[in-house]
Order: sequence, then structure tokens, then C-alpha cells
Amino acid sequence: MGSLHHISIQKKELVQDLNGLFNAGLHLEVSDFQALLAQFQVKSNLMDEIKTVQGSDPELAKLRITVQDGEVTEFNMVDGVLRCCDRLCVPDINGLRQKIMHEAHYAPYIKFEHQKPTGLLQELPLPEWKWERIIMDFVIGLPRTSKGHNSIWVIVDRLTKSAHFIAVKTTYSATQLAQLYVDIIVKYHGVPVSIISNR
Repeated sequence: MGSLHHISIQKKELVQDLNGLFNAGLHLEVSDFQALLAQFQVKSNLMDEIKTVQGSDPELAKLRITVQDGEVTEFNMVDGVLRCCDRLCVPDINGLRQKIMHEAHYAPYIKFEHQKPTGLLQELPLPEWKWERIIMDFVIGLPRTSKGHNSIWVIVDRLTKSAHFIAVKTTYSATQLAQLYVDIIVKYHGVPVSIISNR
């Protein structure tokens, strides 16, 4: 990033925060139009967890050796993860099987691929986990409550269709909305992979 000697104390803290975000996977780009594009990638740690648990299971450890020696044909290794006929081998250690089954069966509807739409419409990717991809919108112009709220911020999980309805004021700044989002959504569901909003 270059030398930081010309930056004041307050700005140094911001630069340190940006460096921390950069090391965590945030990429910032400034265009010729003085606009800032931020990109943050979120990766599921499920495959890493399965790989770790496979290594601690004695039966699968023996099987991995036979697969690596080429003695077994129906099993194979893909990215260090043992598979049987292209299916993951998940031992029942630390409740991992129950965790996967709970997540897979918690969805209230079955996901299926639709035909590709014609024209310019691009279909959204199907979410794989709950609260991974969300949609948000505002309902405004409502009567004012005793606390002064006159709008509802609706945040919906695209997979389960479960939603949070947050009473807000139309005068809230982006900072106040971001703090509400962290306090209510991120606290309980984590950081989503994508957020879709028409605002």
C-alpha cells in the first residue's frame, strides 16, 4: 500500500482497519468515476470440517490409504476429501452427520433448477444454506408509532423464506441501518454471501 507517513493518527486507524479487512479477503477497487467497489468473499468451511473429521476416523484413515494405493476403485479422493461414487464419506464424529442432515432437511421446499429464462433476465443462484442469500426491502409511509418508527425494514432468507421485520424511521442514516443489521441479522445468522435490494 505504500508509505503511511503522510496520514494523520485518525486516518492511520482507518488504514489499519482496511489492511485487516484486506487480509481477511476484502478487495477494494477505485474506478475513474471516483466510485468504490468492495468485494467480500465468504467460503463455507463444511468441506474443511469434513476433511478434518475424516482424518480423525480410524476406519476412513485406513480406507484413505487403500484408495491412495489404488487398491479400491469405487472410492476416490477429491481435494483431499474421501468420496464413494462421488458422494462424501462423513463419519459420525462431533455430530457432523446430524448437523448436515438438519441443515439439508430444514429447508421447507425442495430446490430445483428451472429452465434458463429467455431475454436479459438472469436467474438468481439457488441458496445452499439458510441465511446465505437474503433479500431486503423497505415498507415506507406507515403511520408513526409511539417510538417514532414509520417504516418497516423487511429482510428475508431466500432459502427458508423466514423473515425479520424491523421497525425503523425514514430518517435513519446508512450507519444506523448497518448497526441494526449487525445487531439483529449478523448476530443470529452470520454474514450472508449475497444481499439483494432494489434500494
